Amino acid sequence: MQRFGDALNLNVHFHALVLDGVYDARGAGRPEFHALGPPSDEELAGIAARIARRIARELTRRGLGPEEDAAAADPLASGEPWLAALAAASACNR
Repeated sequence: MQRFGDALNLNVHFHALVLDGVYDARGAGRPEFHALGPPSDEELAGIAARIARRIARELTRRGLGPEEDAAAADPLASGEPWLAALAAASACNR
């Protein structure tokens, strides 16, 4: 996980290497690679919806849902308000 961009701005993101296919190890010898085509728009929409549901459920479980008090859930905002303001500005590219 990387927490900053090239301008040292707050930009939490992941770097990953993924295969565009699968290996089949059922046969004798070396596994055989089978390339897969790109996902359809419907498949991507389904994946995005499932991720959004899971994130919302986890945030609610941790007491960080939309109905919660954001100030109470963020110890940085109450303990170091200037640092929280800088992080918020950096996340907005300001």
